[in-house]
Amino acid sequence: KAIYTPASQATSAAGTTASPVFNPAPGTFGTAPNLQMTSATVGAAICYATGATTPVCDAPKTGCTTGTLYTAPISVTVTATYKAIACKTGNSDSAQTSGLYTIDATAPTVASTTPADSATGISTGSTIAVTFSEAMTPSTLKAATTTSCLTDSPTIQVSTNNFANCIPMTSATLSTSDNITFTMTPASALSTFTVYKIRVTTGAQDAVGNAIGAQYTSPNGFTTALAGALTINSFTPATGTYNTAQAASATTTETGATICYTTDGNDPVATTPGTCDASFVNEGQTIAIGTSLTLKVLATKAGHTNSAVATRTYTISPTVTGTSPANGDTGVDPAGTIGIAFSKTMNRSSFSFNAAAGACTGNIQVSADNFTNCIGFTIPAGNASTFVLTPAATL
Repeated sequence: KAIYTPASQATSAAGTTASPVFNPAPGTFGTAPNLQMTSATVGAAICYATGATTPVCDAPKTGCTTGTLYTAPISVTVTATYKAIACKTGNSDSAQTSGLYTIDATAPTVASTTPADSATGISTGSTIAVTFSEAMTPSTLKAATTTSCLTDSPTIQVSTNNFANCIPMTSATLSTSDNITFTMTPASALSTFTVYKIRVTTGAQDAVGNAIGAQYTSPNGFTTALAGALTINSFTPATGTYNTAQAASATTTETGATICYTTDGNDPVATTPGTCDASFVNEGQTIAIGTSLTLKVLATKAGHTNSAVATRTYTISPTVTGTSPANGDTGVDPAGTIGIAFSKTMNRSSFSFNAAAGACTGNIQVSADNFTNCIGFTIPAGNASTFVLTPAATL
């Protein structure tokens, strides 16, 4: 370290003892320095004192009236202002030399980070900064430039997986204007909707060499923003009336989305992007529509904002797809049964018909006289898409 020499006391006039010179020069130290005091005047005695005491040489100029006679380097263990004069028999006493020695044994701490811990919605193009409680030694602060958290021993690290890997920065050297806040720039854009944690190792040192007391890791980390909202670009079939059951499906402008859906009139929900709160299918899979209903869908994917809710209303109206005997058949067995096939499964309890021959009633009728009179028949219980009618008497 440089020798401390007050400008006004660098030389001495003839007959005046040269002022003491302190080595190391006054300043701030992380550990106790050994303070040496010398005078350019050969054989001079040096008296020193601290605090409010002023050093004074005795009459013979070989000792001290006040203060302490310097005989060996002084271990400066506490912050103090040292004052010293030099004297020699036959010479005038020197001017006083003084200097403040500050002992800083306090370990620095991480005061804050940018983005702040627990912050959300952070831009994927953000820089990352760490602010310390005091000025640091820049050379002890290094960022990772590879995915390894070990290579080159980076002292400031950023990770998404508990530091099994690190996020590479553009440079190992961090930028700073005050040696308190240090900023680094990720080598590529951060991932969307991802938690990043910041770590500072004990290799980080303040301006006088004190390392941080314990490794710092952000408790919660910061979370980057979601990407843009998903867009449903296909939702089929269209709203309408259909005679048969349908298979609805929805796709998005992205791949790999999950399709949340409801059929009770409420909007589907994905509180956490990528996970539906209730019913769902994967993009491209179908949703069975067997009855009249309103279908609402929402697309969701991790890292993205959910899509808007899309709605389709389906009316499923069954039709008779065939009978047995078929229309126009002749030579039919008069003791046989009659079959009816529908386009979809029917609710058996909704059927009404003649149980015995008589005037035609009900929604299923069999008649030989243009439905003035109908035959009686039975239909088995149970929902189905085909039913067998058994006449009550031979046709």
